[in-house]
Amino acid sequence: MIVVDTNILSELCRDFPDRAVVRWYALQQESKLFTTTVTRGEMLYGALTMAPGKKRDFLMDQIDGLLHITFDYRQLSFDKDAADEYAKLKAGCKRIGRPPSEPDAMIAAIAKAHGYSVATRNVKDFEAFGIELINPFDASGDLCDRDAQIRFSALEKKHHLRLKDDVPVSTYQYRTN
Repeated sequence: MIVVDTNILSELCRDFPDRAVVRWYALQQESKLFTTTVTRGEMLYGALTMAPGKKRDFLMDQIDGLLHITFDYRQLSFDKDAADEYAKLKAGCKRIGRPPSEPDAMIAAIAKAHGYSVATRNVKDFEAFGIELINPFDASGDLCDRDAQIRFSALEKKHHLRLKDDVPVSTYQYRTN
């Protein structure tokens, strides 16, 4: 199971998202992807701080589609187990002199409480938490699975992907434990 960080979902909401991220997302089994209520708050806050207009409306539609349709029943909350993990993670980071951002610490704590990995572009910000990290910006993969091909094609059409090339990039999975 994988908790998808704010920066990955935000990338999928862009007019022209990074192809590696779209490919990575298409290769995942949707039922194994989760996000958090922390990410929900970050995304909505980001959109609501934009000036009213077409760009904000487009982003709100994208966020609505992701949070209320795609991830509707797969948004993990910051509960008591996550709070306990949060305290441990923050204390550990303080001991090594690497204070994390509050949202990152909360997202990591939620993932750790559930035993899940985190998909994020900000690998350095999550390294000290001792959880498995995946960077979809560095991901590649074969779209040999028919369902993945269909999901990728649908995402390409939805986002009208304009990309420079289709050169695969090596896949990195970071283990920090």
